[in-house]
Parts: sequence; structure tokens; C-alpha cells
Amino acid sequence: MSSDEDEEEHMRGFEMEEYHRVDHMRVGCLQEEGLPKKWKEHIQDDLLAHTYWTGNYLIDYLFFVCNWHPFIGLFLSHPGHPWSKFERFLTFLISCSLTMLPSALMLLWLGHGLVGKGALFVCVSLPVMILEVILYQLAVVDTHCDDCQCIRFLARLIKNSCLCCSLTFSISIVCFSGLIVTMNNEPLVDLVEPFCWARLYSWAVWFPVMFFMPCCGFCCAWRMDRDAFLAEEAKKDSDSEGGAAAAEARSEARSSSALCLSGAG
Repeated sequence: MSSDEDEEEHMRGFEMEEYHRVDHMRVGCLQEEGLPKKWKEHIQDDLLAHTYWTGNYLIDYLFFVCNWHPFIGLFLSHPGHPWSKFERFLTFLISCSLTMLPSALMLLWLGHGLVGKGALFVCVSLPVMILEVILYQLAVVDTHCDDCQCIRFLARLIKNSCLCCSLTFSISIVCFSGLIVTMNNEPLVDLVEPFCWARLYSWAVWFPVMFFMPCCGFCCAWRMDRDAFLAEEAKKDSDSEGGAAAAEARSEARSSSALCLSGAG
């Protein structure tokens, strides 16, 4: 191996050693171009896979909310998140559009009473939450295809096609919902209340669901992520201590050999 290759390998190892995910925590509408390019993939992988960042439970939870809440994430998600703000906005439009038709039907069938609000939660808010999870998985599907550019291109093509079709279908649903309300001599303004309730329900229920859900909820995922992180750090410390001990033993062996040779001489 040449000296240039040795130096390149050394620098690559140095960069990997210096990477700490906590140093790259950001929120808001900063531009992605401000991210360190050499660690961009590591940052994106960590944003998708990890909930343990600082070790502080509250700060990590707030960062989790900023990145994963369907509404708050529109404004406060990490600028380098694979689920981009544009894709979040499309998801927001699609989910809002698909909320309008069942909201209009609930308005006509059950009115504004308590029964209507309960049915709105069960029949509209919960299905929309599931839809948003599906749209998220669709939005980041290409990030799992880094090994093959052809597969990644195909995944992006499928993703963009599905998002465009969903958006077109959503626009037609909005028009159809307005038509239903108008044909039944209901003012369009009355559609706003059940629509807003349905959206608020889904955004509010997100917090307990995504906190307590087994395996992928924050509470469980943070603890598993913390244990894995601490185990990895302990392994690194053990390896470094073992390497230092081995180096010291080699040094002592060389010194002993040198003394023996000098004595023999």
C-alpha cells in the first residue's frame, strides 16, 4: 500500500473517530447545504435510526418530537433529515385532503354533537395517522437503497409517482367533499369545524401513541438505543485499553530484548 493510500486511510479513520451525533443536532428551517458533507450520510442514518442523542431524556424527546411530529416537523425538523420538509408538506396536504370527505359525511350524518366527534376520531383521525406513517415510509424508501444506484433511482421514481398520484387523488377528494356539502345546502364554513377537530385529534393523539408504543415508541426505543450506545462505548474503551496494554507489553518486550542483547554483547 502506498503512502498516499495510508494517509487517506488514516484520515478516513480519523473522521470516523471524530464523528459524534450530538454535535449535529439542529432544528428549524436551516438549509441542508450547511451540513458537513463528509458526515451527511451518518447524520441521515442517525436521524432515521436513533433516538438517543444527548443522554438527556427530555432534550432527546423534544428533538424526537421536532423530527417526527407530522405538523411540528414541518417547521422544526432537522435540515438534513431524509424526510425533507417538501415531502412533509406533501404528506400534510394529502392527509388534510383525505380528511375532508369523511369529515363532510360525519357532518351530514351525525352533526356537531359528542357522538359525531367520537365517530370523527375513530373513523377519520386514526386512519389518517396510519396513512401518514405509510407516506413517511414511502418518502424515505430511497434512503435504504444506497448500495445500488439503479435500485435507488427506481425507488425514487416509484416514490415520486405515488406521491403525485396521491396528491392528484387528494385534490379530487377536496372538490368532491365541497360538492357534497353544497348539494345538501350546508355552508362550506361548517365543513371547517369537523375538519379541524379531526386534524387536532390526530396531532394530539400522536404524542401518547408515539411515546408509549412498544418497540418503536420513544420510551422503549430511547432505552434500547441508550443501552446499545453505552455498550458500544464500553467496547471502544475496552479495545483502546487493550490496545494500549498490548503496545505497552510490546514496548517492554523490546526493551527486555535490547537489554539481553546488550548483556550478551
